[in-house]
Amino acid sequence: VSTQSTGEFFARMRASLWAGVLLLVGPATCSGASSCSHVPSPGSVALGLVIPSAAAAKIQVDWGCPDPKALLRAMLPFVRLKEECPWAPVSGHQVQMAGLGGRGIFAGVNLEFSNATIHDTLHAEQFAVTSAFLSNDPTGIVALAGTGLPPCGHCRQFLSEMADSPELVLMFGEHQSTTLNDLFPTPFGPSALGNSCPLFAANSSACSRTLLPSFAGKAVIGWEDVLEVAKASYAPYTGLKAGVVLVTADRSNFVGCLLENTAFNPSVSPLQMALVDFVRTTQCTYFSDITTAYLLQVGSPEGTAQYDASSAALLQVIAPGAKLHVRNIESI
Repeated sequence: VSTQSTGEFFARMRASLWAGVLLLVGPATCSGASSCSHVPSPGSVALGLVIPSAAAAKIQVDWGCPDPKALLRAMLPFVRLKEECPWAPVSGHQVQMAGLGGRGIFAGVNLEFSNATIHDTLHAEQFAVTSAFLSNDPTGIVALAGTGLPPCGHCRQFLSEMADSPELVLMFGEHQSTTLNDLFPTPFGPSALGNSCPLFAANSSACSRTLLPSFAGKAVIGWEDVLEVAKASYAPYTGLKAGVVLVTADRSNFVGCLLENTAFNPSVSPLQMALVDFVRTTQCTYFSDITTAYLLQVGSPEGTAQYDASSAALLQVIAPGAKLHVRNIESI
């Protein structure tokens, strides 16, 4: 690993992934599948929910993982929140995912909110992809490992928004692996609505992408900051751009913008994305630490999509002491 760049390392990992994936139409196992040889016990090592490529490359070597499939699967027991933090308080079903992106490994956990509507829930697959988006990953998730069953229909629709979604490698159970195209061969994807620049499309003159800013360490957030977050929205279907910045008592801040889906319902709202940023950073769900929330919407005339009411309702439940500030502007 020391003789090559981390970019080259992950390119090699992805090439190995494509060459080694076992396409399965139905449940099956691969008795010859390899595993990592030196994986520590989950209680002895603390991993974050975002593993940059350099750190992931070192883990792959240290754990003796022969291929990317083995590495992602080995990481699943380490995908968790802090023990004292509520996780899946509604269903009691804790979901763990590990996704390979262009800049590292992005873990996913399911987010549920007590006493809120269940449509505010985020699935672990959505969390992982949203985390990659928050990190301005150039490719998005190209492989996704999880425990138990394959992704539900909701998540298959959500995952199909990505540019390379047909080749997305999915690993579930101990040895099963397939592609999204195999599980979801006729998706209602971006092209169905004439969108030629799907999520994580290669950046070009035809498909330009505004990157999310980071305000780490910034003590005071202004509306110009929230506008920069809103500009990063992926909203090809409504044209709305919306951004959220959450501020906690210790002046930490977390950002989120709109991430739309062709079918609308699996879309991630700006507040949901900011909550993903909160959880992936703190590995906790103590949302009551949020004191202030800023929501800015651009080009949201009456009768189109808006997020002020839904954001206020969710914040009232998870952070009742937080003050929500909303601003609407016609254009950038």
